Amino acid sequence: MKINEQRRIIFVQVLSMQQVQIIKEPYAAARFCGPEKASFADDAEFHQNLNASTSSPSQPNGNIYDDTICTYSWVKETLEANYSGKNFVICHDQAYCLGGRYEDLPRGYRHTFLIRHPHKLLPSWKKQLLKLMPSYSHRPFGDLPMLPAKYGYGELYDLMEALRLSGDEENPVIIDADDLQKNPQSILRQYLHLLGIPFSQSLLEWDSGDEVMKSWIMSKRFYEDVTSSGWFSVALESRTFGPPYDLPIRDQLDADILPLVEASKPYYSKMHSLRIKP
Repeated sequence: MKINEQRRIIFVQVLSMQQVQIIKEPYAAARFCGPEKASFADDAEFHQNLNASTSSPSQPNGNIYDDTICTYSWVKETLEANYSGKNFVICHDQAYCLGGRYEDLPRGYRHTFLIRHPHKLLPSWKKQLLKLMPSYSHRPFGDLPMLPAKYGYGELYDLMEALRLSGDEENPVIIDADDLQKNPQSILRQYLHLLGIPFSQSLLEWDSGDEVMKSWIMSKRFYEDVTSSGWFSVALESRTFGPPYDLPIRDQLDADILPLVEASKPYYSKMHSLRIKP
């Protein structure tokens, strides 16, 4: 699997059987689309960009929900629901989309923090956001209204610290995306050991294609974005972990990204020092 995104919260909850339920970015759906969405999401230009970015998607599956029901409390209830026949529930999301509402985190989950170097994440994020929001291309990246105040890294670090201070998770589980791609067996073996889950060689290979997405629980808006933009195309076409690309040097980065990189590096460095090491 090629890791293209960062700042994800991966929640793992052991249930009763032998299958996995994926819940895709419900907090992001609440922040961008739900009744409690952030103020910028009501901006006319933001809506114009969103509408322009989507084409007619394929037929949604039964797990696609209407964005109008996606409040933060609804997300918590959904994550805490009992999914019959599922052994694991994995929620993949971005920490900044919580907006500091830690009271709306679900009970019974273990958090995993997936980090990625700012030199890689921020250019990738800029490219994808401007693909979805083309009318913002004239603005410096740091001025885009949907960006979080601490560019995602600070919000991820704040969540980690909040969990540590609460006593819920004194030893955070942190994985660097490059480590995972370079040494998938070592990282996954250690990670699963921390969660009390047996490691299997079968985790290192999978079938390509979008069949896996048919069981995901996802908002209608995000489903349309994913199916029309090709956001996961590289991952869905893959069959195993691929090596990471080389770290761009500072001179290769766009000038409008550099302030965000400098603000993000201290948070990244602190979390990187606590990561699972190959």
